Amino acid sequence: MHPCFRIPRQSSWGWDDEKKTQYRRLDRYFSPMTIPIATHPGSAPGTQTLFFHRPVSTYINALGQAGLAVVTCEELLSHHKSEPGGHSRGENRSRQEFPVFLALRAIKVTR
Repeated sequence: MHPCFRIPRQSSWGWDDEKKTQYRRLDRYFSPMTIPIATHPGSAPGTQTLFFHRPVSTYINALGQAGLAVVTCEELLSHHKSEPGGHSRGENRSRQEFPVFLALRAIKVTR
């Protein structure tokens, strides 16, 4: 999950009636957290895994300390589309602005 925009129980969607747009609310970002989340909420209630949140700098610095260099960064958007209705246009626009996943590709630096 994207460490800036998708933090379990620390981020969520909100709606601004005046601007007619959906926004992403963040309650915390910089603090490292270990958050239990439901693994399969619909099919196996009670089964949990842990989500380890860290700020982006923690990941980049750890890769550098391991002798790796980031060569690709992809921020992936949701493909979900809202059903037609009063908020659908704003919801769909926001989903194209706030990535929900982050993928980094790193290679070993040779000197």
